[in-house]
Amino acid sequence: MIATRIALTALTCFASAAAPAAPPAKAPPVEAYVGKYPFDKVDGVSFLDHPAVRAAVTRGVSDPEARAWLLGAKGSPFPQIRRENGELIVIGCQQHACDRRNCAIYFNPASNLARVCYSATGAQSRRYDGKGGSRVRAGSCPS
Repeated sequence: MIATRIALTALTCFASAAAPAAPPAKAPPVEAYVGKYPFDKVDGVSFLDHPAVRAAVTRGVSDPEARAWLLGAKGSPFPQIRRENGELIVIGCQQHACDRRNCAIYFNPASNLARVCYSATGAQSRRYDGKGGSRVRAGSCPS
């Protein structure tokens, strides 16, 4: 009985510690991130934690490993977010392994779609179109 109670308490603590933080009641407009780094917070929310960005990447990237890396790459090198052709562009790579693991996210605030490029090898990359389709290409993601 005591062992069961300890195990349940441990599981409850682990589950609550591992649960993601709830998104804020009102997230800032994604355009506010232009010129900032993906980890900079606007009104307490970083770009990669923005509900619209997370939803678009989750919908558009079918590979759970790629999706987890893209949305959880908190210590990776990323330049500032820029706007080009109506999309907010975020590029980045794995620290000390940029030649192998890298990515590019093209988020369109008008459609709430994210086109994504993800490479785990550097030899090839998978390009997600934001609508459920993808294709493999030679080489890493554009930077």
